[in-house]
Amino acid sequence: LSAVKLESNLKRLSSQTTEKHKELYNNISKHGKFIEKAFKNNLNGIRGSKEFESGEELVVMSIALDFIRQGQFELACLILKEAGLEIPHHVMDGFKDMFSIVDSLKKRDLDPALRWAQTHRDELGTMGSDLEFNLHKMRYIHLLTQGQHLEALRYSKEHMSPFNAREKYFQQIKKLSGSVLYAHSLESSPYGYLLSPSLWTELEHNFTSSFCKKLGLADRSPLYLSVTMGVMALPAIIKMSSIMKEKRAEWSQQDELPVEVSLPEDLRFHSTFICPVSKERATDTNPPMMLPCGHVICHESLNRLYKAVRQTTRFKCPYCPAFATAHEAERVYF
Repeated sequence: LSAVKLESNLKRLSSQTTEKHKELYNNISKHGKFIEKAFKNNLNGIRGSKEFESGEELVVMSIALDFIRQGQFELACLILKEAGLEIPHHVMDGFKDMFSIVDSLKKRDLDPALRWAQTHRDELGTMGSDLEFNLHKMRYIHLLTQGQHLEALRYSKEHMSPFNAREKYFQQIKKLSGSVLYAHSLESSPYGYLLSPSLWTELEHNFTSSFCKKLGLADRSPLYLSVTMGVMALPAIIKMSSIMKEKRAEWSQQDELPVEVSLPEDLRFHSTFICPVSKERATDTNPPMMLPCGHVICHESLNRLYKAVRQTTRFKCPYCPAFATAHEAERVYF
């Protein structure tokens, strides 16, 4: 009787296992189809208009510049040579200098970076960079940790006092001065954060960011930014391409997408101006223009106002009682 009961239980368990296996297998087999449906593996369809085909030279230049930003100078030069292209010498030489100074910072040598920051002090000030102050701050901390307490205070007075006029620096200088009282046990004091290795990492980033801005470049690779934004925009573009293909329509504007793509704040580099008169977005061909009264409208709206009063040449601002002429308006750059 026990053997019969055991056999029955085994058959029941076997049947249940088989059913579960079938359910699992069916789900797995459908999984691949769902993936194929959700993710496009052929992106050729989104290149419907020749207006949007990027030049090969721009792609090669972006790749070469990316290698330069990584310090791969020989590889970048080889790519440029094969493509018959050149990158301005000041950019190549600039990045070589940058990597040399970064190597010094990794060795805790602040002198090359300080010399560079002092040489370009005016430009760094215009950019709002904190680099020079942060370099002096690290030199002060280094002197403090070496037991040179009086030397640290003298250094602070000579090199950091000029920054006292600005509140954000003044507060930091006060804290740095207070750290002298705990110099013998700085690590276990309220100022222990001054010994964090992350300060050196942040200083390296601060330097490379300021250096790139001085060269007129973003502190992140253009190739990385382009690929990142392209991946974010791809789903919307694929969907829009499918719709336009069904309607047999094409993109009509070369410098803009037919659909809005939402990007995070750190990937937005251009201010957007909407004309208060026409409600249209400003473009290179229809730029924002400021009237003498300070109000800003787009160029096409300015022309319409001018044409409406061509005989007198003076027109009234749409938003205040002031009058102006077309030639008094100035282009605004955000």
